[in-house]
Amino acid sequence: GKVRASLKPRAEEYGVKLTYLPFFFKAMALTLRKHHKLNSMLDEKKQEWVVKHYYNIGISVDTPPGLIRLVVKHCECHSIL
Repeated sequence: GKVRASLKPRAEEYGVKLTYLPFFFKAMALTLRKHHKLNSMLDEKKQEWVVKHYYNIGISVDTPPGLIRLVVKHCECHSIL
């Protein structure tokens, strides 16, 4: 709440409505960075786990026209704004 409230005027200068979603995405990226085994995949041919060193965070939203999927690639590199 307090951080978002303090950033809202700055976001408005850029014409952006600051919601909680960017905070959620940033928290996910930082959590995955800390717990890197959660950001991995199985290479079936080699039968080994591959840890990714980038964080693409996605969300799906049901809208009247249909499902929309948003993916922020390299989320760790973006600011909240």
